[in-house]
Amino acid sequence: MPVRTRSLKKFKAGTTLYIRIEVRDATSSTPASNPAILIRDPSGTIQIDYSSMTQIDTGHYSYTYQTTTTSAIGVWSIGFKVTNVSLTVYTPERDGFELVP
Repeated sequence: MPVRTRSLKKFKAGTTLYIRIEVRDATSSTPASNPAILIRDPSGTIQIDYSSMTQIDTGHYSYTYQTTTTSAIGVWSIGFKVTNVSLTVYTPERDGFELVP
């Protein structure tokens, strides 16, 4: 079992979640773009399979995820992929949030 290094945000099932990331590329003058998000429920089932995120401004992106009152209770994981020209980087999937009844 992985060790958690931070406490998870808890949300009531049925809540709309607003997930935001900041993307930087310190090695290139071309900004990284096209971030996408992966969301897995507590059983490991993919609920969102690398869906595009919305750009808020340069380097800042968001994604809105609507949970339902019947969404699985427990710890959900989130991963991201970002493309910069021809390079695609995947972040490790991490515990993203916890849904509670």
